[in-house]
Amino acid sequence: MTDRFDRLRQYRFEWPAIDAVFLLALTRWLIIAVAAAGAVWLATTLLRHFGVRRTENVDADSVHSAGPNRPSGRFQPQKW
Repeated sequence: MTDRFDRLRQYRFEWPAIDAVFLLALTRWLIIAVAAAGAVWLATTLLRHFGVRRTENVDADSVHSAGPNRPSGRFQPQKW
């Protein structure tokens, strides 16, 4: 492990210069991250909205072979 550290010490690491090019690249990556987060939020919101609507229209009698190991297709809240 000390051999690797000695080899790593031979190189000189510097912080990047904070100039217009660096800020432009940083802004570009931040826009991409915000757009990706917005896409994930939109997808989960749409799936939640249309998923709930679809399961509300499912009739418990229309589900095939519901048994103890298969859910009935509807959300059944537990009574405590």
